[in-house]
Amino acid sequence: MAADRIVCVTGAASGIGAATCRRMQAQGTRVIGLDINPALDWVDEHIMLDLADAASIARAADRLPPRIDALCNVAGIPPCDDAARVLMVNFYGARQVTMAGLSHLRDGAAIINVASMAAMRFRGDAVRTRAALKLPVEVSQADIAAFVDQQAIGALESYAFSKQLLLLWSKQLQCALADRQIRVNSVSPGPVDTPILGTFVSAFGEKAASDLAITGRAASVDEIAAVIAFLAGPEAGWVRGIDLPVDGGLEAAMLTRVLGL
Repeated sequence: MAADRIVCVTGAASGIGAATCRRMQAQGTRVIGLDINPALDWVDEHIMLDLADAASIARAADRLPPRIDALCNVAGIPPCDDAARVLMVNFYGARQVTMAGLSHLRDGAAIINVASMAAMRFRGDAVRTRAALKLPVEVSQADIAAFVDQQAIGALESYAFSKQLLLLWSKQLQCALADRQIRVNSVSPGPVDTPILGTFVSAFGEKAASDLAITGRAASVDEIAAVIAFLAGPEAGWVRGIDLPVDGGLEAAMLTRVLGL
């Protein structure tokens, strides 16, 4: 059965995306990698995708095959000085490529979005998250920049905000696609040993160091990829509309500490 399956993975060229592609290929699945950089040995086909460029997203969606079994939105960038770009790549670009590719997904397919434990920072911010989710699918970077200024979203918090949007939209999309039996779930990793881990540690400083102290180490990319692969497969057929923390016990430790248990 695996040989008949087609899975598309954004962010396929490195990190969690590359590990997901390798795992899927090892299972005999046909893997299509979408990335701004080429993904070579671990995909069956590479499609160039720049999630900050609406035209690139449209071109990539047009090249997708007609019966996709799973779409894994793994691509993302760490915090940087350009908050609008972080939101565009991590959420709005992922949303746009997903919506453009919906007609290529078979009924009963799976969508997995990689969020982050950082999203917890915005769990209670209903006003700004609701406003951000109402922006149109093909929103321009200029409009995102205006929104960032209006809502006072800083460069550092843009990453956590983008991941909260991705997490909430995943639940919203699950409800919208229920009649097609398409499963939409998100995965929220804690610290992961990827090429950009150092950027996160530098950006989040003491918070990042504290998280790593709690978990004892960063997760390997393969540990996250294993969960993505499970959610993408038929064994997870009744797992729908959830966010699955894959954090080495980080959330449990934080909640226990807050509640004084």
